[in-house]
Amino acid sequence: MAKFMENENNDLLSMKPITNAIGLASSNAVQGTSKFLGYICLPAAEELGLYLKDKVQGWRQENAIKTLEKARELLNHKKLSLPINVHPKIACNIVEHSSWSNDELLQNLWAGLLVSSCTSTENSDSNAIYIDILSKLTYSQAKLIEYICPLAQPKKTPGGWVIAEELEIDPDDLIKISGIPDRHQLDAELDFLSSIDLIQGGFYPESYLAKIIVRPLCLQLYARCQGYAGSIDDYYNCK
Repeated sequence: MAKFMENENNDLLSMKPITNAIGLASSNAVQGTSKFLGYICLPAAEELGLYLKDKVQGWRQENAIKTLEKARELLNHKKLSLPINVHPKIACNIVEHSSWSNDELLQNLWAGLLVSSCTSTENSDSNAIYIDILSKLTYSQAKLIEYICPLAQPKKTPGGWVIAEELEIDPDDLIKISGIPDRHQLDAELDFLSSIDLIQGGFYPESYLAKIIVRPLCLQLYARCQGYAGSIDDYYNCK
């Protein structure tokens, strides 16, 4: 099992210049973050360090560092063979977008997406589409996704595709989960998730319950944001 930056005296990649570039060398969190960037994105690690210093400051810098720390902790629990790499564009975009999220849920999702971007080659940018989708989600929408995906019970079609059956959900449950007290606003949120193909359905005039199908794109997004980079057949145990 790979362990990332747990030994502060074993700075194999000489990341001190990056730590100094961030400008907070006295902070253990920032030192660990800079070393972590070095391990997963060495070609652009110094540039990312400078970016954290010059472009992402104060509140945003704190958010980005928290997200990177969550990613490091998640990666430490995975059995990975070194070296691993993240495409520099992917790493930079995740740092940028996560810096605007001070909510722990969204930080966790960004951290998971960064971890699932870790591959044996630095040229893999397959997570770029999920970065674009996650950047569009509000906290309430992310809460809805976190709630409905584990309920989805995906299955494999005769053609080998992973799909989910329709869910019928009490709107009171969705209101409680999302924190949106108004049913009409909740309807609008579901309409938005439908417009970006994460779900199908929502509220219908003839029914009190919400009728929702979690779309394959949403199943993929959810798995990637949990730090999973493999096939969703295996993630959802579809047979």
